[in-house]
This record gives sequence, structure tokens and C-alpha cells, in this order.
Amino acid sequence: MYKRVEQLRKSLNLTQKDFAEKIGVKQGLISAIELNKTPLTKQSIIAICSIFSVNELWLTTGKGEMFNIKSSLENDFFEVYKNFSPDIQSCLLNFAKELLNIQNNSLEG
Repeated sequence: MYKRVEQLRKSLNLTQKDFAEKIGVKQGLISAIELNKTPLTKQSIIAICSIFSVNELWLTTGKGEMFNIKSSLENDFFEVYKNFSPDIQSCLLNFAKELLNIQNNSLEG
């Protein structure tokens, strides 16, 4: 996995420092990961995949494409969503679930 972290970082044209800042860790941790001295934590995997739209399967196993392909509408939505407080995010998630229920019920009947 350490080789894929370096491959990803370089494909994004980011220094270790810039990459680390974007996922909320120190540059030394990225260096240690890329040198295979420190394993990538689940929290870092989640951050990398979320922030850079990386395919988690690719990051963890090497299978599939490096990036998740999302529509610009999805990207816009998640860019806005991540800037809300956790309370607002929770409300939005509950609202989205309610809308999905309404949609599914209207399709059934």
C-alpha cells in the first residue's frame, strides 16, 4: 500500500508536506508510510479516499482504478457538505434518507 500512497501523491503533483496537510497529518508520517516504516491507518485511508476521491479498493489492494469517477454534481454536493458542522451534516443525512423514502414510495405506488 505504501507504494500506492506515493504513486497517488505524485499523480496529484503534491509534496509530502502538502499531501499531509490536506489529510490532516504531519509530513513525517507520510514519509514513514512511503518508506514502509509505518502502516496506513484506517483513519488516513478514509481521509485520503474522501479528500482526493480515491478508490479505497485501489488504495488498499491495488485493484481497480485509482480514482472514483463522480459527477461534478456529486463533487459539488460533497464539497459543500464537508464544510457544514457535524450537526448540520446529520440533519442533511436524515433529510436525504427521508427524500429517498418518499421517492421509493412514489415509485411503488
